[in-house]
Amino acid sequence: MRLIHELKRRHVFRVAAGYVALSWLAIQIAETVLPAFGLADYVRVVVLVAAVGFIPVLALAWVFELTPEGFKLDREVDRDSEAVRRLDKRLDRVAIVFLALAVGYFAFDKFVLDPARDKAFREALLGETARRNAAASHLGDAVLVTDFPGSHTEPTLSPDGGRMAFVSPDGNDVRQIWVMSLPDGEPVQITRGEQPASSPSWSPVDDNILFQRAADGAGQGIWVVDALGTRTPRLLVARGESPRFAPDGRAFVYVPAPRQIAIGYLDGTEPRPLEGIPQTPGFAAPMPAMNASGDIVFVLADESPIGDLWVYQAASGEFRQLTRSGNEWPGVGAESPIWLPDGRTVIYAAPDGEFTNYHLWQIDTAAGDPVTLTAGSGGYSDPAVSGDGSRLAYAYARALWRLVATDPAGGEDRTIFQSRSPFALPMVSPDGTTVAYFGEDGVFTVPVAGGKAEQRTFGPTAEATLPTWSRSDGSLWYYKGRTLHRLDPKTGLSEEVLDDFHWSKQNWLAVHGDRLAYNVKGARRTEIRDLASGAKRSLQEHILPADWSRDGGRLLGRGTGGTGIMVCAGPELRCQPIRDDSGAPVQGAIPRWSMDESRVFFRDASRSKPGYAEIWSVPAQGGEPRLEAEIGPFEPSGMLFGVAEGDVIVWNEFDVGGISEIWMTEAPGGP
Repeated sequence: MRLIHELKRRHVFRVAAGYVALSWLAIQIAETVLPAFGLADYVRVVVLVAAVGFIPVLALAWVFELTPEGFKLDREVDRDSEAVRRLDKRLDRVAIVFLALAVGYFAFDKFVLDPARDKAFREALLGETARRNAAASHLGDAVLVTDFPGSHTEPTLSPDGGRMAFVSPDGNDVRQIWVMSLPDGEPVQITRGEQPASSPSWSPVDDNILFQRAADGAGQGIWVVDALGTRTPRLLVARGESPRFAPDGRAFVYVPAPRQIAIGYLDGTEPRPLEGIPQTPGFAAPMPAMNASGDIVFVLADESPIGDLWVYQAASGEFRQLTRSGNEWPGVGAESPIWLPDGRTVIYAAPDGEFTNYHLWQIDTAAGDPVTLTAGSGGYSDPAVSGDGSRLAYAYARALWRLVATDPAGGEDRTIFQSRSPFALPMVSPDGTTVAYFGEDGVFTVPVAGGKAEQRTFGPTAEATLPTWSRSDGSLWYYKGRTLHRLDPKTGLSEEVLDDFHWSKQNWLAVHGDRLAYNVKGARRTEIRDLASGAKRSLQEHILPADWSRDGGRLLGRGTGGTGIMVCAGPELRCQPIRDDSGAPVQGAIPRWSMDESRVFFRDASRSKPGYAEIWSVPAQGGEPRLEAEIGPFEPSGMLFGVAEGDVIVWNEFDVGGISEIWMTEAPGGP
């Protein structure tokens, strides 16, 4: 107690408090000012000097006392004098001022500067695209939550938004389901095996997670696993895709087959199909989602490969279209729709008005037009909202599509052309020098040697699709709405050839002069049509035509029902399978003639890498197939290839720009 009394008498506590306050202010000012002059390293010097000086200052305060005549030894000071008492009071006021300045600066730093620094840091972390996203005002600032190696997609959130499941490759490059705590927990893999897993959906009421995965190499099935991955995944539905939990956590919607939707149940109750879905020729994936009232939002394509948003209203049993193809409404080409907890608002991904980049959109299903939630260069997909409606997660990537030429002789890949806008289904010209493909703006051609892509068709978005070449004269044929058109190779002018010819009914088109071969969908027949005479006839064998020979005497195609790759020849075009050395029909997809037509190239699924393909060739007269190349990854709707000069393989690669990340922000209209 005597020591404390002596420390007070000698004003050591006052000096200590003043020194700490002054030092803290000096350090804060140094941290703010010195970096602006490139002297950030000297901040540490200020801190070190302040720390080293603390003990000597206290020692000096013990020994010396400040008086009106200057510093004196403590034993020489008359503390009862009026002058010393007045100075002590002034020093007390100075100490109080320093402490007030320190507290004021602390409050200013905590409540003004810290939020500004955090915002600047987030903006720097997010980059230009995210700043534009925040500027759109419909979404707040976002935070990167998968800041670790790998490409991450398809997020789904736990009921409280505190955890997230997502899809990312494992160590064997197989896509699996992972779970992590937010915002910066370590990811934990909860599915394993040789078959890729995808489309996770977290139950709104517990830790069950639905996902899709093939079973023993068969078609996709619907599985359930716990969020910790402690139990073996259980198969719920043998055939199905795109599962999504209903809000009660007991039921889920999924796609049992193309253009179909069904409601399944965790307890094993027999799934119930959704009746009355409008039948359209488009092939967009439905990707359904259900709200608490039983309404189902889904994607349905009309005549183009771009899907529109529809809703099934459970109360009335009616189906209603929410967005329309073309440019009549913005935000069409919908993908991955989800409901907000209010049961009437839907968030989904769709291209922008130019159909070049994907953004997140929001629509009030009761009344209202689509409203874009994001801005900038696009690349947004896979929206997911937590069960309590507080958080929105989404994937962000800058997708990249490439045309690639692979030389089987050297095994080297060469990029012919690349674009940020999607394109698909490349077709090589008969002379092997040019590639035709289609994107959202129409049909394009580009030299196999590389160069600038040339737009060959013009008109409404997504109207011109599926180009193919005439084997005889190199003219370019394509579908335009419900008509078939021909582009003259010399004049570049287009003409309508048939006015009732749609890819949903007459597909797998092969052209030689005025002679067309195509598959009649639903009728299980292959039709040959002579445009000059108007005659039509059906082949005895049902094949999916691929290409004519240059002389028009042979038609190459893939047989159905396991009959293998077929060559149809002679006046009647009798079809015979190409057989290997054992006499078995050679099995494969998308057969293509080699440049000299002595061999047939075909595609088979890769035996080692999901999402890739093996290209094989076999002598046209039959024999032992040989592996030419492994190509990929493929964009799901663009798994075609062609054979160019030198039997170089031309194919369409889909890439996500090297990485896809998952970001999180506050959900619009959240609590």
